[in-house]
Amino acid sequence: LVLAKQQLAGIAFAQLRVDQIAFSGITVEENLLPKVKSFEKMTQTQEIANWPTVIMNWQRVLENLALQFLSGEATVNPKKYPETCQYCSLQALCRINEATILSDIEFNPETEA
Repeated sequence: LVLAKQQLAGIAFAQLRVDQIAFSGITVEENLLPKVKSFEKMTQTQEIANWPTVIMNWQRVLENLALQFLSGEATVNPKKYPETCQYCSLQALCRINEATILSDIEFNPETEA
């Protein structure tokens, strides 16, 4: 984002499946990529006034994550817990379930002797 010489028009991932090829992402305006919504039509960004502000918000979030990582913080913090976890296919690798179970054990009055 920072090194782009031209204004960023969107961010998308190609989803390649045996029966379907599609894009998932967000763009500055409609119809730049098939079935990819503009920021104005996405729930997460529709309240933001303009595209440069969307990009600035992303940059702020990424910088904060980088600073946390550099300081040694590795907190498991899904953006929309538990909804996010319902769609995740990495349950076996995830620490959020482990943290939840440990938290329940530590704070459960029935486990106190």
